[in-house]
Amino acid sequence: MSHKYHNPMRLKGYDYRSGGAYAITIKAKIGTRIFCHPHLRFILETEWAKLAERFPGVAPMTFMVMPDHLHCMLLIDGNVEDVCSVSDVIGAYKSIVYNVWQYYVYVNKIKLPTALWKRRFYDHIVRNEIDFANQTAYILNNPIKAKLKKQ
Repeated sequence: MSHKYHNPMRLKGYDYRSGGAYAITIKAKIGTRIFCHPHLRFILETEWAKLAERFPGVAPMTFMVMPDHLHCMLLIDGNVEDVCSVSDVIGAYKSIVYNVWQYYVYVNKIKLPTALWKRRFYDHIVRNEIDFANQTAYILNNPIKAKLKKQ
């Protein structure tokens, strides 16, 4: 009998409420390029910008939407009491976007998928200013790199 062992997505023992920056990648449901839809892109960007209002001590930073995933940076202020963890913020973000998108699809009676997200997300704990600059450049240059791969 074989067992599948899954690598943990988060760094074991690390407190993801710790102050600092986090680079995040969130993938769309398998096989969809749903993030190409203009209204969904609008929802993704709008709800990302609202995170600071919803979560004290959390600052949404660099953000880039790709056809089937998105890259973003999140800044956590470790001095804020009861600050939410990265997982809490990303989970809430995914839920909010899903609900707004589902409502849009329902009200407009359009046939588009409402299942948006893969269950997990990937994170990178930013180590220092150089790493922050590198992560930001990676996010901002991702569309250019994707176009180069298609040629």
